[in-house]
Amino acid sequence: MAAFVAAQNGNWNASATWGKAGSPPVEGTDYPGPDDTVDLGAYVVTVNQTLVPSSGNPIGAISTTGAGQLLFNAAGTLHTFSAVSIQAGTKTTGVVYVTGSASLALYANVTGGTAATGYGVSANTSGTVTINGNITGGSHATAYGLLCSGNSTVNVNGDVAGGVSSVGLYNSSATALVTITGNVSAGSASSGFGARNNSTGTITKSANTTHGLYNYSTGTINITGNVTGGSGSGGNPANGVYNYSTGAVNIIGNVTGGTYSLAMGVHNVSTGVVTITGNLIYSATSAPYTGGAPVLTAGSQYYIQCGSVNRKYPQQLTAGQFLEGISHGGLSGTYHVAAVGEVKNGVTFGASQAETGTYSPGGTYAEGQAAQLVTDKAAVEAEEDSILDSATILTIPGIYHAPSASEVWHTAVFGPDSETEGTMVGSDIANCEAANIKAGVTIDDVTGTLPVSLAFKESAI
Repeated sequence: MAAFVAAQNGNWNASATWGKAGSPPVEGTDYPGPDDTVDLGAYVVTVNQTLVPSSGNPIGAISTTGAGQLLFNAAGTLHTFSAVSIQAGTKTTGVVYVTGSASLALYANVTGGTAATGYGVSANTSGTVTINGNITGGSHATAYGLLCSGNSTVNVNGDVAGGVSSVGLYNSSATALVTITGNVSAGSASSGFGARNNSTGTITKSANTTHGLYNYSTGTINITGNVTGGSGSGGNPANGVYNYSTGAVNIIGNVTGGTYSLAMGVHNVSTGVVTITGNLIYSATSAPYTGGAPVLTAGSQYYIQCGSVNRKYPQQLTAGQFLEGISHGGLSGTYHVAAVGEVKNGVTFGASQAETGTYSPGGTYAEGQAAQLVTDKAAVEAEEDSILDSATILTIPGIYHAPSASEVWHTAVFGPDSETEGTMVGSDIANCEAANIKAGVTIDDVTGTLPVSLAFKESAI
């Protein structure tokens, strides 16, 4: 095992890149080979081979004391590169930079750097980047473990973890497709997200998540596994899922809120829909969700953590389910427990019927009832002309007569909504008979038969 230190910018397999003079260069002697450690220094080393190392064990640990970088830029070329680990430094485009239309199959654990934009891997290519190893964010807020900024297909077969305050995997591409097969966990600081989708691209993850996914834009996140909030606090506490915008988040697995009081299982800031096929679990110091309610599919439940036991609730608790003066999960209780003076005299109530009401309006309750009856009867009597004559209320008979159909002229309608037609006709009127009406004169259904001469004689009398 040898230690190689880059001496200038150049190709990976060029002797001069490593301060050597061999010609032709020999792997392991003039440029790094299996088990050799590498310090990139401040130089950009272009990997111009399709297989590194050519055989045997992987390269040893690769690091940089400055802005060193491994550059993969051969158009349409698939590079396979194996190393034990790669540690980023201060290079603003990342210690591993894949650009153009190059593709990379990387076998190594990668860690972000110490300076702004000191990415572990920067995928700015239209090709495919597959990382077989773990990715960890760096110690600076923007030193992401993996930045996806191109029209890339990115596959991660390993765990993704946030750094101290940096994101493990950050997607800023609108067209990228990122798939993670491994666990996603948060860093220890407030913004150390495991993975953050900052654009419209898609992140698909198959594994468990600790403080997992931050969907900042309209992209889609698909999670097959459990999502658990971490311990981070501050402005961005360690929520299980933080959906900041209109993007969709689909989870097949359980979602559990974090340990910080504001770390929810789901923090849905905007109108994006979070769908959970699994249980939503939250502690007594948090709440299951904030913002738009997640959609729980059939069989999914809400649970509240009570010590080591999870108690099932059919839905998120509301303020009305907590006693006045009790606060829980950001809710202030509004449920009022009646005092004995608010319950009718003699009525038992409360736990095990242990309390007895004492309320009695006006002396004894019986006296109060009698006084109320007098008041009620007076009110009924004042409205007796509005009460049907067929009804009696509190011993007060109504005086309003509702006509029957036979009492209403047959061309008129009456009653509620004028739905009833009258049936009264002329012949129903007393003395409205044919013999009493002048011949030839018709009154409704009666035609007179009284002779004209007799009708004249009677009128003259």
